[in-house]
Amino acid sequence: KLRRRIKKLVQDGYAVSFLDESIYSLIPYITKGWFAVGSKPTKKIINSPHQKLCVFGALFQDEVVTKISKKINSTKFLEFVKRLYKNNGKLCIIADNASWHLTKKVMNFIKTNKIKLIRLLAYSPELNPIEQYWQNIKKWLGTRIWFSIQELEKELRSALRRKILVPNRYEY
Repeated sequence: KLRRRIKKLVQDGYAVSFLDESIYSLIPYITKGWFAVGSKPTKKIINSPHQKLCVFGALFQDEVVTKISKKINSTKFLEFVKRLYKNNGKLCIIADNASWHLTKKVMNFIKTNKIKLIRLLAYSPELNPIEQYWQNIKKWLGTRIWFSIQELEKELRSALRRKILVPNRYEY
């Protein structure tokens, strides 16, 4: 049913995008590694390990649009949606039910500008292909080293520019 609805929106000239957010912290993304038996690998972190960067993302048919932010909230989300609307005009966004997606300001902007909103079922990341993108970014970051928030941001920006990390959408 979702596939048919998306297909119809594309035929009607809408730019369809899957939206989501992801958080990246100073704590490393270790995927796999070889270590001496009994050793405890450590990584020196400058400043607090709880510092983080948040990324808003929109996966379109052939591109990903992102915005790095210090935090995730409805104001930052609305700025991102306004940017998407400005660049695409006729817009359909497919997103989960995060509270910042559904505030009055966000919903008013969506309604006023005739943006189509498709809300995904709760706890269904498999329906949102941008989740695969975030997973690919974290795997890629797992092969990099950073010690400060500035170095993390540099590595994250590098990852966001890599087209190879964008998943194929196939029949979403």
